[in-house]
Amino acid sequence: VEQLEKRVAKMGHLKEETEKIAAKEVDGLSAGQSAQIERNASRLKELGEQVDSLKEQLSESLRDQLGAGKAVDDDGASGKRSGGRAAAEDAADSGDDDFF
Repeated sequence: VEQLEKRVAKMGHLKEETEKIAAKEVDGLSAGQSAQIERNASRLKELGEQVDSLKEQLSESLRDQLGAGKAVDDDGASGKRSGGRAAAEDAADSGDDDFF
Protein backbone atom coordinates (compact mmCIF):
# COMPACT_ATOMS: atom_id res chain seq x y z
CA VAL A 1 0.00 0.00 0.00
CA GLU A 2 2.85 2.34 0.87
CA GLN A 3 4.55 1.72 -2.48
CA LEU A 4 1.29 2.41 -4.25
CA GLU A 5 0.83 5.71 -2.42
CA LYS A 6 4.41 6.79 -3.19
CA ARG A 7 4.03 6.05 -6.89
CA VAL A 8 0.68 7.83 -7.12
CA ALA A 9 2.19 10.87 -5.37
CA LYS A 10 5.18 10.80 -7.74
CA MET A 11 2.79 10.66 -10.70
CA GLY A 12 1.02 13.74 -9.38
CA HIS A 13 4.31 15.62 -9.06
CA LEU A 14 5.37 14.67 -12.58
CA LYS A 15 2.02 15.75 -14.01
CA GLU A 16 2.30 19.06 -12.18
CA GLU A 17 5.83 19.63 -13.47
CA THR A 18 4.77 18.75 -17.01
CA GLU A 19 1.84 21.17 -16.81
CA LYS A 20 4.12 23.97 -15.61
CA ILE A 21 6.55 23.37 -18.45
CA ALA A 22 3.73 23.09 -20.99
CA ALA A 23 2.32 26.43 -19.77
CA LYS A 24 5.55 28.05 -20.95
CA GLU A 25 5.06 26.57 -24.40
CA VAL A 26 3.37 29.78 -25.55
CA ASP A 27 6.77 31.47 -25.45
CA GLY A 28 8.45 28.43 -26.96
CA LEU A 29 10.21 25.64 -25.14
CA SER A 30 13.92 25.08 -25.03
CA ALA A 31 15.36 21.75 -26.10
CA GLY A 32 15.87 20.87 -22.43
CA GLN A 33 12.25 21.63 -21.56
CA SER A 34 11.00 19.55 -24.49
CA ALA A 35 13.26 16.69 -23.45
CA GLN A 36 12.01 16.96 -19.86
CA ILE A 37 8.39 16.74 -21.04
CA GLU A 38 9.28 13.57 -22.96
CA ARG A 39 11.08 12.08 -19.94
CA ASN A 40 8.12 12.94 -17.72
CA ALA A 41 5.68 11.33 -20.15
CA SER A 42 7.81 8.19 -20.28
CA ARG A 43 8.13 8.06 -16.50
CA LEU A 44 4.40 8.65 -16.07
CA LYS A 45 3.72 5.67 -18.31
CA GLU A 46 6.12 3.49 -16.28
CA LEU A 47 4.61 4.63 -13.00
CA GLY A 48 1.11 4.01 -14.32
CA GLU A 49 2.06 0.43 -15.17
CA GLN A 50 3.64 -0.03 -11.74
CA VAL A 51 0.54 1.38 -10.04
CA ASP A 52 -1.69 -1.00 -12.02
CA SER A 53 0.57 -3.91 -11.07
CA LEU A 54 0.56 -2.95 -7.40
CA LYS A 55 -3.22 -2.57 -7.41
CA GLU A 56 -3.56 -6.04 -8.91
CA GLN A 57 -1.16 -7.46 -6.30
CA LEU A 58 -3.20 -5.85 -3.53
CA SER A 59 -6.43 -7.18 -5.00
CA GLU A 60 -4.98 -10.70 -5.26
CA SER A 61 -3.68 -10.50 -1.72
CA LEU A 62 -7.07 -9.39 -0.42
CA ARG A 63 -8.85 -12.11 -2.41
CA ASP A 64 -6.41 -14.70 -1.05
CA GLN A 65 -6.90 -13.50 2.52
CA LEU A 66 -10.66 -13.40 2.19
CA GLY A 67 -10.65 -16.73 0.42
CA ALA A 68 -8.48 -18.31 3.11
CA GLY A 69 -10.85 -17.05 5.78
CA LYS A 70 -13.80 -18.40 3.84
CA ALA A 71 -12.06 -21.75 3.34
CA VAL A 72 -11.48 -22.03 7.10
CA ASP A 73 -15.15 -21.24 7.72
CA ASP A 74 -16.21 -23.73 5.05
CA ASP A 75 -13.97 -26.46 6.47
CA GLY A 76 -15.34 -25.93 9.93
CA ALA A 77 -18.92 -26.01 8.72
CA SER A 78 -18.40 -29.00 6.42
CA GLY A 79 -16.68 -30.88 9.24
CA LYS A 80 -19.74 -30.44 11.39
CA ARG A 81 -21.96 -31.66 8.59
CA SER A 82 -19.74 -34.67 7.95
CA GLY A 83 -19.80 -35.54 11.61
CA GLY A 84 -23.58 -35.41 11.58
CA ARG A 85 -23.75 -37.69 8.58
CA ALA A 86 -21.26 -40.08 10.10
CA ALA A 87 -23.27 -40.28 13.32
CA ALA A 88 -26.47 -40.91 11.35
CA GLU A 89 -24.77 -43.67 9.34
CA ASP A 90 -23.42 -45.27 12.52
CA ALA A 91 -26.89 -45.25 14.01
CA ALA A 92 -28.32 -46.80 10.85
CA ASP A 93 -25.74 -49.59 10.92
CA SER A 94 -26.31 -50.37 14.58
CA GLY A 95 -28.84 -53.09 13.81
CA ASP A 96 -31.64 -51.43 15.76
CA ASP A 97 -33.70 -50.67 12.70
CA ASP A 98 -37.15 -52.15 12.14
CA PHE A 99 -36.66 -53.00 8.45
CA PHE A 100 -34.84 -56.34 8.82
